[in-house]
Amino acid sequence: MVWLDNRAQKEAEELMKEFGNENAYHITGQVEIVPTWPAVKILWFKKHQLEIYHQVTKFLLIEDYFIYRLTGKYLCEGSLISSTLYWDIIKKVWWKDMLSYLGVKESQLPEIRESGEVAGPLLPSIAKELGLSAKTIVATGALDQACGAIGVGNISPGVISENTGAALAICATVESPIFDKKGRMPRHYHGIPNTYMAHAFTTGGMVLRWFRDKFCSSETNLSSLIQTDSYDILNQEASKVPPGCNGLVMLPHLQGAMAPESNPKAKGVFYGFTLHHGKPHFVRSFVL
Repeated sequence: MVWLDNRAQKEAEELMKEFGNENAYHITGQVEIVPTWPAVKILWFKKHQLEIYHQVTKFLLIEDYFIYRLTGKYLCEGSLISSTLYWDIIKKVWWKDMLSYLGVKESQLPEIRESGEVAGPLLPSIAKELGLSAKTIVATGALDQACGAIGVGNISPGVISENTGAALAICATVESPIFDKKGRMPRHYHGIPNTYMAHAFTTGGMVLRWFRDKFCSSETNLSSLIQTDSYDILNQEASKVPPGCNGLVMLPHLQGAMAPESNPKAKGVFYGFTLHHGKPHFVRSFVL
């Protein structure tokens, strides 16, 4: 289930009543219990697909699954499991109370490592399939935004970086998991050992893709004819529009809103458009 999947809203409300947002925040770093977190999705399976739930041997995130397929080992790392809602980012152990409520055993979860730790060599069969040496080493990775932060030098306190991909994310490196007194800014474990991130995100580039797929068939067809990328055509049109889009504002909450105002029921909005505005303005409004 992709992280954007919001089907587990009732389960999120149930966990919120059981544990409380403030309590969960100071244990997991997540400001609100919303349907996107794996813990909530597990509860959804328990309530709606019990047969599958009972068949589960291991609960893994995507990175964990790839490590298993490559090495045969069940390993994970802190920056990614910060988003599970069942990992204690202070003690760096699984949150027992949440696991108990979900009916998940620690034996059903991978072993916790730091980012960049060696998981092991490739399995011989996988090495052969990939055409790589059997001595090829597999290491734990990190949350995409943690990797992005490291890539632009955001590795020490006082540095903030922004990345626009499928999601738009803002990351600030901090030495310790200092919590927002107003409970609005999430805390994540960094891809650097014993370091944390203030990390907030919302839908980003995926909104532009939605707009292209729904309203830009002519640009898509033209890109095929002239062998270029349809996004390049849209960018060229958007470049003719000044920053601010002549008053057009776009709220990109097509799959709910994340921090600092979490709301899985939030909807996207185009506001302030007039007869003066055209498609280039709408494209520019995604990036301002």
